[in-house]
Order: sequence, then structure tokens, then C-alpha cells
Amino acid sequence: MIWLKGNVVFGRSMLWLCWVITLPSVLLTLLIVLPAPIYQLWLVAVGVSEWSVWFVVLGSVGLLCGLLAVREGHTTATLPMLLSVVTIVLALLPVITAQQVANRANVQLSLRRYLIGWDGGERWLEQHDIPFTTVNHQTLKLDMYRSDPDLNPDKPLPIVIVVHGGSWSGGTKSDFAQHDRWLVGGGRVVFDIQYRLADANNRFPAAVEDVKCAIGWAKRNAATYGADPTRIALLGRSAGGQLALLAAYTPNDPALPPSCPTLDTTVRGVISLYGPTDLVWGYNHTAHPDIINGPQTLENYLGGSPTTVPATYALAAPIEHVGGTTPPTLLFHGGHDQLVGHQHAERLVAKLKGAGIPFGYTYLPWANHGFDFNFNGWGSQIAQAQIDAFLKANLK
Repeated sequence: MIWLKGNVVFGRSMLWLCWVITLPSVLLTLLIVLPAPIYQLWLVAVGVSEWSVWFVVLGSVGLLCGLLAVREGHTTATLPMLLSVVTIVLALLPVITAQQVANRANVQLSLRRYLIGWDGGERWLEQHDIPFTTVNHQTLKLDMYRSDPDLNPDKPLPIVIVVHGGSWSGGTKSDFAQHDRWLVGGGRVVFDIQYRLADANNRFPAAVEDVKCAIGWAKRNAATYGADPTRIALLGRSAGGQLALLAAYTPNDPALPPSCPTLDTTVRGVISLYGPTDLVWGYNHTAHPDIINGPQTLENYLGGSPTTVPATYALAAPIEHVGGTTPPTLLFHGGHDQLVGHQHAERLVAKLKGAGIPFGYTYLPWANHGFDFNFNGWGSQIAQAQIDAFLKANLK
């Protein structure tokens, strides 16, 4: 009788645990395939899709608990068991899709790194808050990362200038600092920069002027950091992707001058992760307004709508500046991006292809905006492998 009572208690405990694990897990993994309705759930959706392997584990634990409960006579556990199976299937979608993308890109994914993390294995030097210009009484700064603390003037390193995102009105330098430290591992100097954020006093083209100023500063000061001023690439995320593309596509353009005295702003390549490229199209095809008010964001940045300031929208759109001197371009975009549609990348790809510009484009079907927030996730591993190859090819 005591043994029987113990089994009854055990069975009830397993049933309870099965529901506790399964219900929140299946609701969260639904965000992998369904759009998040509000901003807070969008943040959760990014985490769920990029850490989905752990939901496979949770679903498996829920399934095991359900099986144990059924064995003890609790047939009602079949429902949470079915939900556990749904959780596992949904959580496996990013894993399977990422492997397919990696196979096509000839990238080797690491489960060990995904689960345990990345060990850089190299020394690097960091220096923060280096002023590079003062504009309208605002001092702009950058952070420097270098692959080896021992400067060797006989072997100057290529430069990557990183431009942060934040809807042009937020964010800050080094918000993806771990990626900066990874970048230097290939033998590079990284400058992660500030720019004036969009407000009533600093609308377009203030931010891109500051990016160009940073390019000029990097060229003038390259020797100080053991860098080569002739080998520079830009990398931007989200709004920073638009700024990086625009700066790279309009070197020495008198319509978009740098915010400090600079003779040359040419670069050898540009990388954009989920950046907007066609701002009129983006205005008319806005993301979910409960997550981000796309038109309002663009109006804050550009000072009006496409109807009121059409010339500004054209000038600010990288897609409008593709031409014979456009540098090689590498693009990444997620199929589930709810802030900046993947059509931005595809529209730019069509322009680059038509102009004969070397480019690479990786479409990540499962990924949301900001997918590389998980530094060790599948999206980051794929992007990093291709970024490394792109920089080695174009910053020889």
C-alpha cells in the first residue's frame, strides 16, 4: 500500500511537472513561426529562435514526464505530451534550417560552441572613448579593438569600422562588443563609433556625415594603431547598416560631406546586417506598428514623409547610389525580421547585380531582426564565417 501510494504521488507530480514545462514552452516556441504582436514579445521571439536548442531539451523533458505520468495511470498527460512534441518540432525548425543554409554556404556549425560558448584564444587590446571629432558642441568617440597588443609597424592591419543600430535615434558604440573582439581575431583593427542620434537638431544627413568623418579619422590615425589606411571596410547593423551602406556608396560626394575635414572617404567593402536600403519602400511597407512605428521612425530621421521631403528619401537610400564605383557588398537578412523586411536586402541585391557589383547575400529563413544578439547562435556562426571570408578577400 505504501508503494502504491508513492506511485500515485509520483504520477501526479510528473503530470504537474509536465504541464509546468510544456505549456510555457509551446507558447514561446510558437513565436518561432508566428509574428510577435508586441515589442516585448518580439524581444522574446529573438531569444527563442536563437536559443531554440534549449527548447528541444525542455520539450524532451516534458515528454518524458508525460510518459511517466501515463505509466502511473494519468492518461490526461497525453495532451501535454502532444504539446511537448509540438514544442520539439518547432524548436528544431531553426536548427534544421540553419544547417541547410550552412551547407549551402559551406560553413561548419559548432554545437559545442552553441552550448558552451566561444573561446577567443587570442590576445587583444582595447581602448575606449577615443574622441574623433566635435560637432555642434557634441564630442563623438569611438572604441578601438586590436588583434595583438604588440604593435608591428612593418605589418599594418586592415581596419573595420563598426556602425551601431538603434533606429537612428538610439543605441551606442560597442553594443555588440563580443563581435568586435571576434573581428580582431582575423588580424584586424576595429573602430566601433558613435554618431549623432536623430532628433530635432540632428536629422539626416548628420549621422552619415559622422560615419564619413570617422573614416577620415581612421585614415589619418591608422599608423598610431598599427593599421593600414588603404584597407578599410564598414560594418553596420540595422540603422547602422543603412549608414554604412550609404557612406560606402557615396565616397567624396559633395551632397553628403563628412562632418570634419576629410579628403578621402573611400572604403574597400561594406557589410550590412538587416539594414534598410530602400527608404520609400520601407515607409510604405511598415513593420508591425506595435513593435516599431516605421513611418514615425523614418520621419524622425529624415524630417518628413516621402511626400513632403522626397529628395531627402532618395539621397538617404543606399539603393539609389549603386553605380560603377560601388564597393563589394555583403548582406544578411532574416526571413522573420519584423522590423526591417528582408525585401530591403533583395531589392538592393537586384540593383547590385544589375550594376555588376560583387556582392554576397545570405538569407536566414528562421531569423528575426537582431539574430546575432546570440553571439554563439547559428545565425552568428554563419554570418561570422562569411564576414571573415569577405574581409580577407577584400582587404588583402
